[in-house]
Amino acid sequence: MPVSRVVLLTGATGFLGRYLLRDLLLSGQRVAVLARDSRAGRVENRIKELLNFWGESLGRPLPCPVILQGDLSHAGLGLTFADRRWLGRHCQSVLHAAANLSFRPSPDGEPWKTNVNGTQALLRLATELHIPRWHHVSTAFVCGKRTGPIQETDLDRWQSFHNPYEQSKCAAEKCVREAKGICATIYRPSVIVGD
Repeated sequence: MPVSRVVLLTGATGFLGRYLLRDLLLSGQRVAVLARDSRAGRVENRIKELLNFWGESLGRPLPCPVILQGDLSHAGLGLTFADRRWLGRHCQSVLHAAANLSFRPSPDGEPWKTNVNGTQALLRLATELHIPRWHHVSTAFVCGKRTGPIQETDLDRWQSFHNPYEQSKCAAEKCVREAKGICATIYRPSVIVGD
């Protein structure tokens, strides 16, 4: 029987990502998560806590994803050679849900650092490893201050933005659209609340 291929999920510990992780695991999909240590704890512990939460909520345990310690803001995403090799052999798609939601620029370059530079770094990895499919969580707010009907094909129409978050997500989506060697699907949710 063929081995099912892996989806690389970013943002698994975020608001939307935790639901995406749950649903992927419930569907039987093999998942690898790219996550970093934070003030909230080591990545392994954070994922374990998340799985425990879902296990209690669902009344049954979820399988553990492959945990790849890395960071979108580090060179090569901070992945080891072994992790990169493993991804190249097993990964068929990327579900990029990680984002910095700051509406104000920070001294360390956020939200641009995560939303644009991180997306570019992940796109480079996908291209280098020949990962063919890309699912990109963008936002409906890439339209900025534009009004009226906005088509799915519309993106950069020289619009102004309400904040750096919107501008950075627009720039990240543009990077995805221009990437060579991947088949991308872009999702533009509005404000996300609830399950």
